[in-house]
This record gives sequence, C-alpha cells and structure tokens, in this order.
Amino acid sequence: MQFLTLILKPNDFQKFTEYYFNQIENLMTIMSLLNHSCSKIKYKAIEILYICFVDIEYRSDIIKALVLKNKTNFEKYFDKITELFQDEDIIEKKNFILYELEKLKNSE
Repeated sequence: MQFLTLILKPNDFQKFTEYYFNQIENLMTIMSLLNHSCSKIKYKAIEILYICFVDIEYRSDIIKALVLKNKTNFEKYFDKITELFQDEDIIEKKNFILYELEKLKNSE
C-alpha cells in the first residue's frame, strides 16, 4: 500500500526512489535483469541501476554491502556489455556506476 501511495502522489519521486531502492529484493531483481537475453531489458536495467547509484551513499547498509560485494561482477559485466551497447548514454551511466562503486569502496 505504501508503494501505491508514493507513486500516486505528485512530486514524490525522491520518496519513491528511497523506498524502492532500499528494498534489497528490488536491487537483486534489477541486477538479475542485467543478464536477460533481451537487449532492451538490459538497457532499461542499466538505466534503473544508474538511478539507484545516484544517491548510493544514502542507501541502507545492506544495499551498500550488496553492491560492494558485487563490485568485481559489475566491472566484468560492464566490460562485456560495452561491446553490445555503443550508446553514449549507457557508457556515461556505466562510468558513473563504476565511479560510485569505487568511491563507496574507498569510504569503507
């Protein structure tokens, strides 16, 4: 119910993203979609992951631990996915995510 309330209220995108991205199940779903066979789904998963990383330092400790645990997997994935997407937007999002991962690791 809280989810619907956040979606339906105008100008509450920040509250929605805080709620959505602090749920570990949601992040795990997005991460699993990165390996989907459909390129469009992979593309959207990267876009959503990017939104999650915009304020990663403010996410719950369990979320930060999960992304740090998967840092090497993200790096390998993005090395591989760059071959699939030569899109500037995805490359910028990839670089931002990797930068935020490194920054998060260094702040431990």
